[in-house]
Amino acid sequence: MEFTQIFICNLFVLEFGNSPRNALEKLRLDLSNWIKNNGGGWKGRDAAQSIGKKFVTDLTSALWYIDSRSVETLNQKFKIPVIFDEFFGRSQPESYKSARPKFNSDELIQQNKKILNYVKLSWMLQNRFNWLKESLYKFGEILAKYSEYLDHQQIRSKEIKNSLTPIVNEIEVGSIEIFSANIWRN
Repeated sequence: MEFTQIFICNLFVLEFGNSPRNALEKLRLDLSNWIKNNGGGWKGRDAAQSIGKKFVTDLTSALWYIDSRSVETLNQKFKIPVIFDEFFGRSQPESYKSARPKFNSDELIQQNKKILNYVKLSWMLQNRFNWLKESLYKFGEILAKYSEYLDHQQIRSKEIKNSLTPIVNEIEVGSIEIFSANIWRN
């Protein structure tokens, strides 16, 4: 894959070639263009080549992971910032030969750490990234919360499975209780 850099107002943005080979490369290219179109970028070619490339690649990885597992599932429980909506629906896991993989809490934590580390960096605190910083932070937090939710659900499922008390009272399930009619008027 060929890399080119674009110079915009003393800022450089890494572009990932002009003809992506697959949907993942297209997502990476679109994210790079998205940063450029919103006035973001890095000071110097070297910064764009190293920091910018790593940031775009990590953000692509996080978005792709969510998209391939079902963005709807995550979005139902925790609202993903609207700013990222245009980047979902690209992985098309229904076309994979195997079943859609489930969310993994460890992988969600890894993605969370990558995303939240960027929020703390000095270049992210610059005005040119104000439009992204808060949404990126919220996205990272959502990944952590969903990981906690999955861990809690797994613990709860084990407790239920190991419980000696049935979840449903079998006596009440097999019986019907008939109440007298409610009479308000003659």
